Amino acid sequence: MYTNYNQNHRYSDEKQGYSDVRQNKSLKPSELAKKWDGVPAGREKDSKYRAFAKAVDQALKTFETPNEWADLISALGKLAKVFQSNAKYCPIPNRVTVAKRLSQCLHPALPMGVHLKALETYKIIFEILGPSKLPECLYLFAVGLFPLMDHCGIKVKSELFAIFENYLVPLGANLRPALPGFLGGVLLALEEGTEFYERSFILLDRVCEKVGPRAFYACLWQAILGSPPVRLPAMIYVNAKFDKLKSLDDQIHLVGDHVNHMVAALCAVADDTGSPLVQRYLLDFLCAAFPLDSTNLTDEDFVQLLLRCLFVVLRRDMSLNRRLYTWLINRSGETRGVSGLGGPDDGLELSFFKERVLGLVHGALEQYLALDIIETPFANPQQSIWGDRKEAEQVQFAEVRVCRLLLYLQDRADIGRTILETVFSDFLKKSAEFHQGSNIKLIKKRPSDSKPPRKPGDREGLHLDLNSLHSGVSGASEDFTAAEEKPSIQSRRVDELSKTFNMLLNSLEPGFLWNFLGTWYQRIVEEGSEGKKSIHDFSQVVSICLEMSNVESDPAIRTQHLPRLLETILEGLSNKSLISECDQQDLLKLYTVCQKLLEISTAHPQSPIEERSQTDACLTQCVSALSAIFEILTTRRDPSLIPLIDASTALLNAILEVPIYYLGFDVVDNPEDVPSEVQQWLKNMLKVIDGPGWLKEMRNGHCSDVSARASLLELLCKIYVKSVSVLQQHEEAAHRPQDDFYDEMTHVLLKPLLGRRDIQFIEQGKVFGTCGEAVWLGIASRKFCCEQQRLSRLLVEIHSRRPQEASSDVESIVVQALTSTDDLVCTEAARTFHRVWVLTRNLEEAGGIYRKPFNRAVMILLGRLPLGFKTVLSIKTYQRSFKCSPRCL
Repeated sequence: MYTNYNQNHRYSDEKQGYSDVRQNKSLKPSELAKKWDGVPAGREKDSKYRAFAKAVDQALKTFETPNEWADLISALGKLAKVFQSNAKYCPIPNRVTVAKRLSQCLHPALPMGVHLKALETYKIIFEILGPSKLPECLYLFAVGLFPLMDHCGIKVKSELFAIFENYLVPLGANLRPALPGFLGGVLLALEEGTEFYERSFILLDRVCEKVGPRAFYACLWQAILGSPPVRLPAMIYVNAKFDKLKSLDDQIHLVGDHVNHMVAALCAVADDTGSPLVQRYLLDFLCAAFPLDSTNLTDEDFVQLLLRCLFVVLRRDMSLNRRLYTWLINRSGETRGVSGLGGPDDGLELSFFKERVLGLVHGALEQYLALDIIETPFANPQQSIWGDRKEAEQVQFAEVRVCRLLLYLQDRADIGRTILETVFSDFLKKSAEFHQGSNIKLIKKRPSDSKPPRKPGDREGLHLDLNSLHSGVSGASEDFTAAEEKPSIQSRRVDELSKTFNMLLNSLEPGFLWNFLGTWYQRIVEEGSEGKKSIHDFSQVVSICLEMSNVESDPAIRTQHLPRLLETILEGLSNKSLISECDQQDLLKLYTVCQKLLEISTAHPQSPIEERSQTDACLTQCVSALSAIFEILTTRRDPSLIPLIDASTALLNAILEVPIYYLGFDVVDNPEDVPSEVQQWLKNMLKVIDGPGWLKEMRNGHCSDVSARASLLELLCKIYVKSVSVLQQHEEAAHRPQDDFYDEMTHVLLKPLLGRRDIQFIEQGKVFGTCGEAVWLGIASRKFCCEQQRLSRLLVEIHSRRPQEASSDVESIVVQALTSTDDLVCTEAARTFHRVWVLTRNLEEAGGIYRKPFNRAVMILLGRLPLGFKTVLSIKTYQRSFKCSPRCL
């Protein structure tokens, strides 16, 4: 809305509706100048007037070649003398040139004497024109007169006030077209502690009376919007004229002709980068005239004001903070004062703030975050030769400024914490979006062997100029294109965001970020289908938070908060409706986030107690998430779920690499810790694998989900081997004789994922035997050539799952095929076994997996070879490949 204010309501004194300008719209500027600079119509035949015009021309020529400022005084004297001698001729000849020369004589670099002489000439001209003719050409002379107040001396100011009082104020309603510029000139003298303070007040009151209050304040807001130097005196005047004992409805003339103009001007004041006094008077006015439950402004107006006023906190001025907080918490008619710093005993009533104001603040910061890159002007203390302030610009980033705002708001924790919890998710989403975009651009533009220079972020920062926010919005695409051309800007953006973000986190309790993310994720899961888009945002946010935040700042982050967040995410992934409704790519990103969380939280060794309490909970939730996928697959064999199975099994494999401990003999002493029934997730897994069905499909040569079943079978085999080994350790520890020398707490035992009942269930169902045969058929078939290496490795793992046994049910399947009476079956079995041998030769070296040799199968193959050199060579090859001793042969 504010951009529309600035684009549609820019006022200029030179472009106001003068009657003679409107009547000559068709004339070009050069023709218009000639019309006004020459002899007026009807005076061409008047010889005396032509002589007057000629004398004016001659006097004006003396301005063309001055050598020193005294020459200008002389030229002004000649011009004044010409006008005095011809005072009876009202139309001023060559008035454009005359106004131009007089304006040049009011240049700030010229001495006071030249200024006084020029003002004397103005008086003579105004006397000649009189109240009836002066309004027609006032805009010409206003160009030099109105800006003079800002840089003239005391004597010149006094003379200038005299001109204003004697010649301009009497114009009354005719002054309206030039009123914004006139008010700007008078307001520049409204400075507390000077001799012109009261005189300026009186003059402004007289003008208000002459032109009417509504028109007066309409032009006052125009002057505030267009001229930064007049904002402070203008707000002083407005505050002085606002009666706090009356309602705004009783003094509605203060709004001017349209409330939008006033709101635009107030927004410009809020964005002003000059003296803090400007915002101080603004907040005083807002507290008195426009409390946040006022009906005189719309919610969108309040959002635009809050969008600017909130950022006065970045100035670190306690008086500004106090006024801002007073405005935020008080209803109409309330005048509770608020300290800039919060304390435990404040007892501040925040019901109005939470019910009414918090939503407006949220909307304001949402709009601010959408600005992306902002050009922030700031005043340069150096003065130009014209006396106006130069402005420089620096690129600022919306998310960085919002982060600083949230940081500084924590000084008043009761208000700042509430705002933080409300807008933090939006801030994180935008930060992740900008951060990821910046990283992509840096990767594209950065040379592979070098890094771009990174500038440290400025904590205080620069402040957004309120009068130019529209340019940052309307030209956002152009600004962003320019930023893309400078990788250093993108690098600075990432650097500043990371530093400011960590400063914010350091001001909060260590686990705030991760607890907030967990709560946010739980809300997303509860929303169901409405939270689909939020899942994508959440995974992106967590990834960026892990990248930006310093997880080493507190040990509890690694040992407690990150594992707890991982557990929360996995708990949500066990929600079947979430799996069914969300996009699969978003779910895969969540599993990637879980991998990162697990990797970071287990990067340093923890104590057994911590590992048991945290990792065990994560393992339980991961198994539940996997079981939820299994339940969906049992109802519909959807191939699109295969990537999800792969991601979940990969995560479970990673969690299984982390040891989960039991302390002492509680695994034996507490039988309730061991499940008495087969775990449901195991049943669901076996339903998905469906050994008999898989074997049937492989025999028919048609199986669409070999990869998924192989992944699950590989995972089951790994869990089985590890659980059997751990259960054996438990049994040995339970039968170990007790000795008082050893304390019970010295025994540290691993926790098995499968209990004895689960192991029995697998063995009784002959899962590995049935599935092993299906795997053997897959290796033999050319239809599954892409999966043959994986299936070969899986066959060896199933065969090796019980190292203490000489053979296995898998080897029995191989032997049965090799000893078949059908020569074709026997030959194909030999080829298949050779394929397994070739594809798994380096299995143990590559993956550290134990490989049990197929002794019986090899003996059968060697038995079919003739004795002699070939047999010896085959035995040596077998020994070298399977690493078995000669005794095995």
